[in-house]
Amino acid sequence: PSAIQAFPAIASEVEKLTVCLRTPTYFVPRGNVQHSPLRLYVQTLFPFLVHFYRAFILAVADAFFTACYGLDPTNRESLTRGSETFRRGCLKFMEMQLTQESEQDPAKVDKLRQILTPKFAPGCKRIGISDEWYPMFLRDNVILEHDTIDSVNPRGITVRNKKTNEAKNIDADVIIWATGFSTTSFLEHLSIRTVKSLGMESDYTLSDAWKDYSKAYYGTCVPGFPNFYMLYGPNTNLGHNSIIFMVECQVNYIVQLLQRMLETDYDAMSVKRQAFETFNKQMQKDLNHTVFNGNCASWYKTEAGENTNNWSGTVFRYWWETLSPKFDNFELERKNHE
Repeated sequence: PSAIQAFPAIASEVEKLTVCLRTPTYFVPRGNVQHSPLRLYVQTLFPFLVHFYRAFILAVADAFFTACYGLDPTNRESLTRGSETFRRGCLKFMEMQLTQESEQDPAKVDKLRQILTPKFAPGCKRIGISDEWYPMFLRDNVILEHDTIDSVNPRGITVRNKKTNEAKNIDADVIIWATGFSTTSFLEHLSIRTVKSLGMESDYTLSDAWKDYSKAYYGTCVPGFPNFYMLYGPNTNLGHNSIIFMVECQVNYIVQLLQRMLETDYDAMSVKRQAFETFNKQMQKDLNHTVFNGNCASWYKTEAGENTNNWSGTVFRYWWETLSPKFDNFELERKNHE
């Protein structure tokens, strides 16, 4: 689970909560809106208003990409004008939440401010969305621990100070692992083999194709694997908008590919390798100009620094480019029918 989801939910229920924070990130307000019965009724009468409202939300979220793009690849610690503006907004939100109670100890607030302020551009790591994260640390029963976790022992967790190398033990009845998950090895638990088709040998696997890093054509298909399509594949994650919309675009794209294959009476379709390589080369080039490839370690990137997760543009651009497939970038094969 995400610490952002789990910890605020249990902070008021436990006697003591120690949060071992590896790296702070930026937060924005959740912004939940209570929909009145009148509003719901009007939207029922005029369904187009729902679509308009959704398009508005997508457009506003897409505008955040202007803060993500424009990074100087030769200086990954730099901030774009948009990211600097967004950073100030995030820090202002943190300040408001940490100082919302006038009775708080100024020294405690100052220490929290220092620990919780990120040292990288907004968007380099995933942006947190919560109204409860910062106030949680103002509780008397919540302790923020920023020393490095050294080991787990029968009593709890041992942390170690990087500067002094001093270790201390934190007793715990329960340990909640909120340390993330594997994000750069797509479909690693599945053995996907190609057939002897379109110039490929039958023992060629997807792991072979992705031995360097995972990549796909618009996150949906890989050369040499005919009729194999994915949803939410490599480089279709977002740091600023809705994954659901991306998946909807992919479904529309894949259905059109299948329709073309059926209409032309072919048995197999696969993206051409040249189109695939050109697409991914441009993808990584574009990502080098975004904060997603900034000066932080994130689950967007492999250990070698290849960004295998994020799309390099706006969702509008992805929608436009997948609205109608470029069939010249695909090859078809027909088996011998008796």
